[in-house]
Amino acid sequence: MRTLRLIKRLIMELPQPARRYNGLLWVSCLVGLALAAVTTSSWMLLIGIGVAGVFAFLFGRCIYRDLNEAATFWSNAYKESRGIPRDHFTFFDVPTAKAMGFFYMLMGIYWTGGALVVMFQTLVGSAT
Repeated sequence: MRTLRLIKRLIMELPQPARRYNGLLWVSCLVGLALAAVTTSSWMLLIGIGVAGVFAFLFGRCIYRDLNEAATFWSNAYKESRGIPRDHFTFFDVPTAKAMGFFYMLMGIYWTGGALVVMFQTLVGSAT
């Protein structure tokens, strides 16, 4: 129950622009998946994953740079959901949240780069 409450707080109360990028990340993933299912085209899925990668990178940048105290909010929301006072140490303090933001940036580069590589291979393969 505590985890669901934490997820709800992160979706509703995370500072802008991190909340916007997080929402756009999941929306672009789902839209790409839905369009790929409807059109039976792998291109739509690759485009959705590539765009989601861009938003994952931007979301990670917001967390890593602590824009509008997004990493601080993430750490405090975690502590409050577990019933830990804000001044107590946990392994999910701001440096850990910033590290997670860095890994979101890497994940975004991987998704976008992977989608571009597969699209390029498909174009080169179809040209020969």
